[in-house]
Amino acid sequence: MLSDSTFVPPILNYTGKTDPVRMSVSNEQKDLIERVHSQVPALVDELEGLDSAEVASLTTWADAGTVRRFLNATNYKEEAALVRLKATLVWRSQYKPDRISPGEIEVESTTGKLFINGFDKQGRPLLFGIPRLDSNKTYDRYLRFCVFMMEKTIAIMPDGQEKLCLMMDNDGLGLFNGPPVSFLTNFVRIMDSHYPGRLGMCMLINPTFIVSGIYRIISPFLDPVVKSKVYFTNAQRPEAIKTLATIAPAEKTEKSGGGGGGGEFKELGGWTSMLEHIDSDQLMVQYGGTNEFQYKHDEYWPRLLSVNQHKV
Repeated sequence: MLSDSTFVPPILNYTGKTDPVRMSVSNEQKDLIERVHSQVPALVDELEGLDSAEVASLTTWADAGTVRRFLNATNYKEEAALVRLKATLVWRSQYKPDRISPGEIEVESTTGKLFINGFDKQGRPLLFGIPRLDSNKTYDRYLRFCVFMMEKTIAIMPDGQEKLCLMMDNDGLGLFNGPPVSFLTNFVRIMDSHYPGRLGMCMLINPTFIVSGIYRIISPFLDPVVKSKVYFTNAQRPEAIKTLATIAPAEKTEKSGGGGGGGEFKELGGWTSMLEHIDSDQLMVQYGGTNEFQYKHDEYWPRLLSVNQHKV
């Protein structure tokens, strides 16, 4: 182990040997993507109060890849995709996620409750959330910080990759040190409505009893496809993963000690090992890997800000 004074920089560039998974579309889907994409300038023109730079930014953001993700989220139903795409263009014109000032949200980053470090075997960036480290309790700003970090995570995706891994460390999370349900539902709504197709996998690390309760509340807002991408894992008891992986879905949470089991958990991906999806040198030591990165804000923050915020 390195001494406390030695800073291991975060991994913000993908150097893996495995090529990122690339999306394939049929000729019919390709024609539909082109038809919807051709309507983007008209959708942007309908928005009010934008200057020329904002018009250019929104038009650039709504590229063919973005259109494909919205179509895919609506099973390639053109009208439904246009409705969702227009709603997101309105949201981006008002919330301005790509223009959130670092100075506005930096205070939310000082404890290391949300940071990017490493990539999985498919080249998907790892976005770590540690909600117990939140000490500010300013949830509107916290939400903007989450959106800021989403944009940064997208910006570091290697060419051909468009998904991320959300790594939620629930160790020590209880009733009095976690974010309110209203914050979580707002975050889920933003992810589902405005970032379709961006979640590759969500790992709930060291789930506590509170996680099952939260899931029951937010599950109605989750698409079935998203639910299937949610996995449990245990960094404290990695030897138990092999046993848990053989348990029927409805029993998994109950037998893990992570909260009451129930039929609703059969919709989730089940139990897994982090090292099954992430190479050891990309995964931090506390989660069973060999990467010795530890969050130090003064060192991490300038490195993060060097990432191109406006990459689509």
